[in-house]
This record gives sequence, C-alpha cells and structure tokens, in this order.
Amino acid sequence: MKINYFLFFIAFAISALIGYGFWAGTENLYLVIGSIFVSFITLSGILAVSFGRGSGNLKALSVCFFAFSLIEHLIFSFAGYRQAPYIIITGIFILVYAMIFYLVAKN
Repeated sequence: MKINYFLFFIAFAISALIGYGFWAGTENLYLVIGSIFVSFITLSGILAVSFGRGSGNLKALSVCFFAFSLIEHLIFSFAGYRQAPYIIITGIFILVYAMIFYLVAKN
C-alpha cells in the first residue's frame, strides 16, 4: 500500500467542503460530521491510496461508495433528518465498504 500525502490532504479538503455544504443546507452537526467522515474515507480510496495489482478495482469500489454516500446524505438532508436511522444506515454503509475494500486488497 502506498499513500500519496498531498492527495490525502486534497481528499480531506474536499471532504471538509462537502461537509460545509451540508452545514449550510441543514445546520445539523451529525450530518456534517458523518458526511466529512464518509467522504474522506472514500475519497482517500479514490485519490490517495494505491495498491499494486488491485488498485483499479479499489478505485472503482471507492467511486461507487462515494456516489452512494452523496446520494444518501442528500436524501437525509432534504427528506428530513432523524438521528438514529442516519447513524445506523451510515455505519452499516461504511462497514460494508471497509469489508469489501479489505477483501479486494487482500487478494
């Protein structure tokens, strides 16, 4: 595994801007922190982390989960926010992403 620290910082900056966008729209702290966390993890997989052989598969996986997470956060911000379902759905979402990422990277 190789990490490009400049792109790691860029992924964090983009995630912070996404979080600010949700803050401007909803002013809900849980939604902002969750969007920053999930966006940072998936963007790091897209931009900053590189594996030898399975890099293309991991980047495709990260792009899919990044798009789904943005859609999920937009739905929660526009359809009405409830704390418990948001935490459960986002937690399951990020754990499934981590499990698939691990399984692909391991092979």
